[in-house]
Amino acid sequence: MADMKPFLCKNKKHRLGMIAWNGDGVPQLILYRHAVNLEAEHPAEVDVIGPLEGRMPVRCDLCDEVKLWEVSVEVLLAMVDRLDQQRADQLMERLHRQQAKVAFE
Repeated sequence: MADMKPFLCKNKKHRLGMIAWNGDGVPQLILYRHAVNLEAEHPAEVDVIGPLEGRMPVRCDLCDEVKLWEVSVEVLLAMVDRLDQQRADQLMERLHRQQAKVAFE
């Protein structure tokens, strides 16, 4: 996880976590339990909740701003690649139904 970049709140003063790429090149948010004030003389210790692959609003507990962590196409593809054949078939069937429903509207 050498290539990482900060995931900052909207005001860009507080670090909410780090964006890292796993071995498959899929971006993950390494979410901190509490935001870190980058302007503090002695920033707080980091307590990591864990990696997220998906979509989640993340609230900065220092300034109360909300920033969305959103799934990328790469993450969606990686998740589909991990499915067994039965679940992949179910997903494809639902996607086709959803597409037909949207086309009909």
